[in-house]
Amino acid sequence: MLIEAKGPGQSAAQELSHRFGISDLVVDAAPVKGDKVARALAVQANFANGMIYAPDRQWAELVITEMEVFPKGRYDDLTDSTTQAIKYIRDNGLLRTDQEEYVWAMDGVRHKPRPKPLYPC
Repeated sequence: MLIEAKGPGQSAAQELSHRFGISDLVVDAAPVKGDKVARALAVQANFANGMIYAPDRQWAELVITEMEVFPKGRYDDLTDSTTQAIKYIRDNGLLRTDQEEYVWAMDGVRHKPRPKPLYPC
């Protein structure tokens, strides 16, 4: 569960962790930078590249409808939580483009020379 790590979100994250810390629920107080519009623009390319899947559910249509009119719509909470989740999974390497996946795979097999000793024997 992601909660903004500012204002009342910090207190809510601490309370949820305290109450449900021994269960399977993980509460992560995620730092946020910028305003809601800036955060939405930061993840816009993920939608443009077809990296985001919307299940065939009624709640998905609510999110899509709200995001279509953002920031001029009346509500923005679903958009804000969606963009926060996408940024989180991107920052943690759980959502990569094909090019990023290739670079990551090549980095794993690339030869890395050993550093020379500071004081040779």
